[in-house]
Amino acid sequence: IEIKMGRGGRGGSFRGGRKSNKSGGRKQFYKDEVDSFAIAQAESGENEKYRDMTNDDTENNRPNKYQKKGGVVSKRDEDGEEYIGEEDINDISSYDKLRESLGKSSNELLKRLKEERALESKGKYSESTEDISSEEEFDEEDEEEDEEQVKKREMSITQEELREVGVEEDDENDQYYRFVKNVDIPFDQLEEKKKEMDSNTHSKIHPLLGTVISNQSENSMDPFSVESLNFKKFGVKKRISDRWIEVKSAKQDQESMDPNTKFSSLQSAVFPILNSYQDLFYGHYNLKDADDLREIYCLHALNHCAKHRDRLLKNHAHLNSLSKEDRELAEIKDLGFTRPKILILVPLRNVALKVAETLLRFITRTMGKHSLGKKKMRIQYKLYEEEEPQLNKPEDFQKIFEGNIDDNFILGIALRTTSVKLYANLYESDIIIASPLALRMDIGAEGEKKYNCDYLSSIEMVVVEQMDTIAMQNWEHLSFVFNHLNLIPKESHDTDFSRIKDFHLNGSAKFFRQSILLSSIITPEMNSLWNKNCTSHFGKHKLRQITEEGSINEVAFKIRQVYQRLEGESFLAVSDVRFNHFVNEILERMKESTMIQILVYIPSYLDFVRVRNHMKKMGMEFGRCCEYTPQETVARSKSFFSKGRVQFMLYTERFHFYNRPNIKGIQHVVFYALPTFPHYYSEILNWMVERESNSVTVLYSKFDKLSLERIVGQERAKRMTESEKSTFMFY
Repeated sequence: IEIKMGRGGRGGSFRGGRKSNKSGGRKQFYKDEVDSFAIAQAESGENEKYRDMTNDDTENNRPNKYQKKGGVVSKRDEDGEEYIGEEDINDISSYDKLRESLGKSSNELLKRLKEERALESKGKYSESTEDISSEEEFDEEDEEEDEEQVKKREMSITQEELREVGVEEDDENDQYYRFVKNVDIPFDQLEEKKKEMDSNTHSKIHPLLGTVISNQSENSMDPFSVESLNFKKFGVKKRISDRWIEVKSAKQDQESMDPNTKFSSLQSAVFPILNSYQDLFYGHYNLKDADDLREIYCLHALNHCAKHRDRLLKNHAHLNSLSKEDRELAEIKDLGFTRPKILILVPLRNVALKVAETLLRFITRTMGKHSLGKKKMRIQYKLYEEEEPQLNKPEDFQKIFEGNIDDNFILGIALRTTSVKLYANLYESDIIIASPLALRMDIGAEGEKKYNCDYLSSIEMVVVEQMDTIAMQNWEHLSFVFNHLNLIPKESHDTDFSRIKDFHLNGSAKFFRQSILLSSIITPEMNSLWNKNCTSHFGKHKLRQITEEGSINEVAFKIRQVYQRLEGESFLAVSDVRFNHFVNEILERMKESTMIQILVYIPSYLDFVRVRNHMKKMGMEFGRCCEYTPQETVARSKSFFSKGRVQFMLYTERFHFYNRPNIKGIQHVVFYALPTFPHYYSEILNWMVERESNSVTVLYSKFDKLSLERIVGQERAKRMTESEKSTFMFY
């Protein structure tokens, strides 16, 4: 049993996690490799063969207060706040209590496990997932087939057996075959082509997708020129399209769907871009459209895997039909260095579960008649006990943090001829669903003995869902993963090098990789990743929402809001200008005035530390709520602030993201920098106690234009960043 406690799991690994509103933190139990029933029997002495296991667990496997987790020892400063990037320490006393309860109530636990398994057998764990087949699922312990046997059977396939396993005829005009065609273009030429394309970007307004900024090569298909939708034109495999229509036809809102494809209006607009294998940055993702977008990229991913599998089996059959001499002379290029082709990055287990269930829902009976590991996934990726919804929290908070919010997971999915295997070895998987944190921990650091990212060497499609949530965890993890895609592997992994495509061998695979980024906002960090790491030579499209008014109009009452523009030659230079202006102008003026209950909103933790240290040095009393502040300190700070016993409250954006509390008694707000999420601006201001003396001060620079547009609207933001005036006032 793995115990995750405290701030919503591995909070320290991403510089702060979500805290529970219950004292003692939030407990999550995951059934892993150790069987709960075995532990219960061993603790109660009912079964001899498990006793050694519990003895080892008692002495060696107990969480140590000072043990290293993820290579970093957890420490706290004199205020009890964790240092940046460090792991939370597991609660030892709670671990002991769990073991004690297991020993005293093994019969009760056994009864609970039996009830759980009875629910599984009745399908109660799959309310949101349709069965892949009407036939009974395989039991992975009894029916799992060795991967080597599967590989040998597929390698020895004949022409007559192709139709039996569902292989379909190819359409050479399909976009996929343009994508996988063996192209021997030197790396330097592809690099020059990318620079030329980047210099010829253009934008257009799409009625549904907003502003579309495109970078398209001359020979690429314009996805916006598609007049009619049909699966045959898109090159979708018949077995995939039939299953899609079967599933979608069961839904009630048929009138809003395209009659030929059963696409929603959003899916109809997005799928032509995906099917053209051009990079896509969808910059106005929202939880309302999340299911539609998830379904459409899963359809595209499964279609890509089906085409790759058909092509591979046809080539196997062709080689098997040749003589030994002709087989040696045959030139077939259809492989990468390793098997994984699709990488899907998501922030939390609850999202990973939805992605896996969506994939399984659209996998056909031919591709996978049975799923191995499906029950295990439902246990490990759902909460042991369902939580009651926190109705006092905003809707977006409830949807992001519903269910299992652990952020350390990797799930390999292997698509076989007659089955689908979950929890497959990464080198034997076709699709990998993972969090950036888990991949970084699995890859390791350069120079370490276990350092290895070979399974990412032949990724042809990478999807990042809820990139804005990943930005609130640790952006460095996502950058790390992208920098380790499509590198030359260190080992051969039993690959037939005669069949590896040339662009893999010459290091140009990144130009043939499709990147799909989904985020509710666009930040400078995301733009940097988009420009440097999304390099498909087929073209790219960035979709931006048209913001006419912004979240400033959502403020509930009339209040004076003063925006002050800061000048600096670079982004780093503005950081010092911002700090000096805040300390010398705003802080000094407010400290000497009669103003009380001033909330200082600081998006960056580094800026928070800088301001906090300065205020400590000046001997000022203040409250603080950051992602590393202990719960008792937060409660005390909120109480003192609401009663006016401290003048200032330092409040970080990540704390707001993971907690969304209601700070009482606010009379004045200072935005040290603009909020990343626009609705945070109105949320904070709507906490204020309405008085004539209320004031809001906002510091911004020209480098904050993206955030400014989301709050005041595009037209106002343009005027506020280009005008000679540096101060603007709103009511």
